[in-house]
Amino acid sequence: MKLFSLTLLTTLLCVSSFAAECYRGELLKEKLKQESLAPLDGKCRIILLRHAETAWNAKGKKQGWTDIPLNEKGKEQAKALGDLLSDITVKTFYASALSRATETAEIIASSHEGAKVVPDEAIRFFRKDKIRCFDFLKSKERKKAEMFREVTEDAIAYLKNLSLKHPGETVIVVTHSRVIKYLLIVLGGYNNSNVRIKNGAIARLIGDGQTLSIEL
Repeated sequence: MKLFSLTLLTTLLCVSSFAAECYRGELLKEKLKQESLAPLDGKCRIILLRHAETAWNAKGKKQGWTDIPLNEKGKEQAKALGDLLSDITVKTFYASALSRATETAEIIASSHEGAKVVPDEAIRFFRKDKIRCFDFLKSKERKKAEMFREVTEDAIAYLKNLSLKHPGETVIVVTHSRVIKYLLIVLGGYNNSNVRIKNGAIARLIGDGQTLSIEL
């Protein structure tokens, strides 16, 4: 897939301050107001959110699928996000089944009366059942390319299906940095080296079951 230039990336970042926040991987700085969002007209708004910080994140240590809970800073990040997202109507939160994601979702959901959190193992988008007997024969680049393709294919299919379940609604999906990064590259044409997803960073998508796009 042809990657877009840094010039195009910079141009797209200037579309709106909120879009720039998303793609730099920053936390929201201001409350997201319901009235500032475009009407859904039967579509589904999906707010993708990276889980808040863990002790391993703070040390720059890769977690993989090790189940590391939020640290105190992470809990404060999640509470801050809960306040900043409290004005929008969200009835359902989906989260990776790892505790750092479910805990982030639960803290944010506490700011939305009656909201439910649905932990889902699939949200990691890792084909652990795939036979990988000959992985040792593959180059590091080929392994990365295969992971990129698998994660994006599965994530897009999952989110399209989610949009069919929630027409006219906003849902929040708490996932992992790789998922959000890959989707921004595929859906927005961003350069791999210029996408950084920090803990608590968000991106907004719009889906209708057939299409999925970034909401600027």
